Amino acid sequence: MIAICTATKKALIGVSINGKEKCSELDANCKHSENVMLTIDGLLDEIGEEIKNNDIYSVVYGPGSFTGLRISVALVKGLLAGGGERKVIAITLSQLMAYCYIKQKNPTHSFMTVINALSGKYYICEFDKDGNVIGEDKVVQKEELQSIDIKKVGLIEEELNDVDEVIDLSAEELLQLSLMKAKRNEYILPKELKPLYLRKSQAEEVK
Repeated sequence: MIAICTATKKALIGVSINGKEKCSELDANCKHSENVMLTIDGLLDEIGEEIKNNDIYSVVYGPGSFTGLRISVALVKGLLAGGGERKVIAITLSQLMAYCYIKQKNPTHSFMTVINALSGKYYICEFDKDGNVIGEDKVVQKEELQSIDIKKVGLIEEELNDVDEVIDLSAEELLQLSLMKAKRNEYILPKELKPLYLRKSQAEEVK
């Protein structure tokens, strides 16, 4: 398993091959496009494995940073192009947030993940207390977000004023969620992997 998330300012990378695991995080000041693959290579070296021994890729495919989503999806597609039997797990950023929130806070209530979509918009998704998704990811305006009466969970890095609690995502939890989904055989076909864009980019909206 190689798990990758570049959907937020901080990149998360985890590897688990032949029972050996290693994780790493790249901060916002590090160019993800240049350093994610280097970090994967470094993690593989640390556990004494080669990338050819990996048969599962997990990627957070959105919603999130447009550039970040393209980086991780393109990287995984490139690695899949190497041939061999490879499996793919696609995770939404909201699913990862929900998993981390439950692990860190152990909620007794349903909740909603909130991600800054910029331009006064937000990506939201509702979950029950066990992390089961209720509905799908969608985009709302600030006024609609404020009108929703449910516990709102945001990312600590975004410093949003309209959330009730914040969490910090970790590479370890990304890897745990990915391995859990693998055990459940929650795979998609490689050709189905593409970024999840719920709104146009700022440049497209200006046109």
